[in-house]
Amino acid sequence: MKLGAFSFSLNVKGIIVYLILLMLLMSCTNSGNTKEQQSNKHPEQEHIDNDVNLTENDTLDEFTSEIVTYWIVIADSSRSYPYLFDKMQSASSELNIEIDTMGKIYDEKKNLIKLPDDDYDDMYAGHYYPRRYLSESLSIEYCDCYSGVESEIMVIVAGICETKSKADSIVADIGHFFGNAFTIESNIFIGCVH
Repeated sequence: MKLGAFSFSLNVKGIIVYLILLMLLMSCTNSGNTKEQQSNKHPEQEHIDNDVNLTENDTLDEFTSEIVTYWIVIADSSRSYPYLFDKMQSASSELNIEIDTMGKIYDEKKNLIKLPDDDYDDMYAGHYYPRRYLSESLSIEYCDCYSGVESEIMVIVAGICETKSKADSIVADIGHFFGNAFTIESNIFIGCVH
């Protein structure tokens, strides 16, 4: 099943991540007020001061400088993880392409791609963590992480590239195996998410 070409400046999850990270950054800053000065403020005034802090350009610049535009190679898509897994295994053997799941597993009971519950990364243990960096390996990911379209569709990602021409060359290389492979442009946050 081909999803079609998508091109969005920021997807919904990207916006949510942005807002959460921005709030975390702002909660770590010191406004320079002493406890006495803060306690003398009316609660609404404190709210106004916090709103002013949220618009500081240097904080926004730090965050947006870690959003990059990459080209994602989508080899195949389905709502069935077992189908995609078998197809990915076959492609890896036939095309001699490495599989890199980043330690993720499929939880059949929850119908969820996730890191193991006992993963060393406590923050993401038991949760999905998307592939975000430049690579030319195979993995199964959720399409909405790259397209901005909310869905339960899973995809075989065959590459994350800096340029469309590089992504198109991967599509050409895998086209005889994945007849419906295509690329999408995606803005991805590559900064620290801890």
